[in-house]
Amino acid sequence: MLAGALVIFIALVTVSFQAGIINFNKTFYMKTYSLLLPFLTILCLQSSAQSNSDQAKQSSHQKLKRGIDAKQFHFLATSATTSKGRTAQLTGGYFIFLGGDSLTVELPFFGTANQSSHYGASKEDAGINFHTHQFSYKADTTKKGGWDITIQPDGQSSASRIYLSISSTGSCRTTVISNVRSNMTFYGNVLSNFKD
Repeated sequence: MLAGALVIFIALVTVSFQAGIINFNKTFYMKTYSLLLPFLTILCLQSSAQSNSDQAKQSSHQKLKRGIDAKQFHFLATSATTSKGRTAQLTGGYFIFLGGDSLTVELPFFGTANQSSHYGASKEDAGINFHTHQFSYKADTTKKGGWDITIQPDGQSSASRIYLSISSTGSCRTTVISNVRSNMTFYGNVLSNFKD
């Protein structure tokens, strides 16, 4: 808004000068105007660039919102923390993929088991890995423009509930609750899969 007012002011002064209403023959006004003109131009350009950045953020937020509303998004994990506080940086390939009516989870597990199990017997025992069409999904909007999402997959021992706390920019904290293992918390980013 300020940029628009400055552009109008500069245009009025320029038109007045060309029409002969203002005479800038080495007057105080001419010196002031010639000194302020570059600064006003930079201010207008900066304001315009900031406006474009705000529009890009708004567009990104709207795309993320459409993906969450349509259950079409994926979470990419960058770090993991056990319930005892052990943290590990992850090097890619760990995710939660929500594709409308399907849920795919490929996350590591390095916590403790709450009951005896056959660790290492299969890929499913080594991590939180499953694909299902049987799950419930609930998304609530937070006061700061993000989302709190609860996913409850049916019949999955490695994950009875998955909580995603997503900021308006897409950064996310995900907690996986299991009946047979300790909880794991993952940090990363959520991206929309929604196709317009």
